[in-house]
Amino acid sequence: MTRLSSSLLSMLMSTAVAYAVPAYAQDFTVTETFDPANCMAGSCTTGIVTLNNNVSSDGVFYVDELFVAVPTISAATTVPGWNASTVFSGTSTCLTSSGFSFPYGACYQETAAGSAIGPGMSSSGFSFSATFVDPTTPESFFVAFTDGAGASFACLGTVGGGCDAPVAVPEPAPMGLFVVSLIGLATILRRRQA
Repeated sequence: MTRLSSSLLSMLMSTAVAYAVPAYAQDFTVTETFDPANCMAGSCTTGIVTLNNNVSSDGVFYVDELFVAVPTISAATTVPGWNASTVFSGTSTCLTSSGFSFPYGACYQETAAGSAIGPGMSSSGFSFSATFVDPTTPESFFVAFTDGAGASFACLGTVGGGCDAPVAVPEPAPMGLFVVSLIGLATILRRRQA
C-alpha cells in the first residue's frame, strides 16, 4: 500500500470513529425526602423534592420545568420565579410540548425569565402533600430544559436517579472529511486500474 493510500485509510478510520454513538452523561438528578417524624404507617405529610443540574462540560442547560409523577393533592414551591400546581386526570399546563403524559403529579414551572435552574445549581424548594405517597416507591420525573441557544430538550427519569442530556456531536466537519476521503480513495483506485 502506498503512503497516500495509507493516509486516506487512516482518514477514513478517524471519520468512522467520529460517527460513533454520542456519549450521554447523567446531568439531572431528582431526590425526595420525607420527615420521618411525619411518616406513620406508610403515610407522610410533606415531601421535599430536590433538583440538581449537574451539567458540566457536556453543554449549558437551564431547567425551566420539573414534573414529578407523585399522587398528591397539593404542590408548593419557595423557588423565586417558579410556580407549583397539581395534575389530576392528565389535565395540566405541564408537559404540553414534551410528548410525555402522566395521569397525576406535581408540576413546577419557571414563570419569571432568568429564574431557570442553571448549570451546577441545585434547588430543594419544591414540596408536595405526601398523604397518599409510599416513600419506598420511586416515582418518575420529567425535566424540560433549554440550551444556551434557546433550543428545548426534555428527559425522563426515576426519582433517586437521574436523566441524561444529549452531548453535542459535531456533524458537518466529519461528514466533509468523509466525502473528501472517499473521493481521494476513488481517485487512487481509478489510477491503479488505468
